[in-house]
Amino acid sequence: MVSTPHKYVLSITEEDLSLRDRELEFFRGSCLEPSSRQALNSVVRCYTTFCTSARVDAFPLSYRAVGLYYVQFAHRFGHTTRSIASIESHLKRANRELGHPPLSEYDISKLKDVVSGLQKYDKSTPRRKLPITSTVLLAVQNRANMRSPRHYQLLTMGRLAHDALLRGCELINLSRGHITWSHDRSQATVVVHNSKSNKTGHPEGVILTDYGPNSAVAMLKEYWRSMRMDSRPADTPLWPLIHPSGAVEWATFTTKTVFVTAFQTLLREASFPARQYSGHSFRSGGATDLWASRACRPHSIKLFGRWKSDAYWLYVRDNPTLRASEIASAFASLHINHRPDFSVLAATALRSNVTPSLSGGTGHSPL
Repeated sequence: MVSTPHKYVLSITEEDLSLRDRELEFFRGSCLEPSSRQALNSVVRCYTTFCTSARVDAFPLSYRAVGLYYVQFAHRFGHTTRSIASIESHLKRANRELGHPPLSEYDISKLKDVVSGLQKYDKSTPRRKLPITSTVLLAVQNRANMRSPRHYQLLTMGRLAHDALLRGCELINLSRGHITWSHDRSQATVVVHNSKSNKTGHPEGVILTDYGPNSAVAMLKEYWRSMRMDSRPADTPLWPLIHPSGAVEWATFTTKTVFVTAFQTLLREASFPARQYSGHSFRSGGATDLWASRACRPHSIKLFGRWKSDAYWLYVRDNPTLRASEIASAFASLHINHRPDFSVLAATALRSNVTPSLSGGTGHSPL
């Protein structure tokens, strides 16, 4: 049987609740951002269900239970191992929140061997999505109904995620209190708490400046005014759920799934392949634009995007047209501007009965 943590069983007395639901009850009340809590619940639900069927203890974590789940997960999803690192992170957090001791170094080492073995059979191809660059955002904006509160909210969310290089969960979980303005509202600071690269929860501020009418600051300023955010409590969702009819549910956050699905509809209406874009396309699009501008140092992109390693290069999508233009500009910058006088070369060749060779050699003239 799956072991039952005493930490929260005492607060649930209904005998009709299954053991799995009792384990999940703890995480429903944990202090996580909405999207992170939803992902944690999903992973723990699948893991505990598997452990129940396999007749192994789910918690505390063990090499046998986690290893078997990895194998089952990879086999079920076509031998892919892409999500195993994320699953491991969620399970470790769940184990820690339940008050159990962590996995031993020996168990961690053996689990790494399991993953390495699974990766040998992983034939899945990377599913890299296209970046949503500023050009794409402008094309979508030109086709959208900017008088629609829902459309304007979606485009403001997309522009903010692009300009601030926000991850999906960082964007969705923003409240009114996470945005602070300068005195003249030419700058906005987005306060990010829990994120993939910031597990401590200490706030990180992303400072944005108004660089034009299509900037995130300009669009957020108009959205802020139209939604009357100044008069609302600090814990009010920055992105409340807005129905197609225009009705606003102020107590409900717009979920990542709702946002991405709605934005994909706008992309499709603007003749873009919607299924090739995801919530992370905004972050990769912003990094791509910063890199392509050549006005921002790579190290600055890394710091601004809050990357702890050089993995940010994975978000910079290569553009063959841009690359060809850069190479041409690089050669032009060498100032090789004078053209050889081929008439002089030809006359010299005729006098010496030698054919000039562009490769630097000589050849006998056919004359």
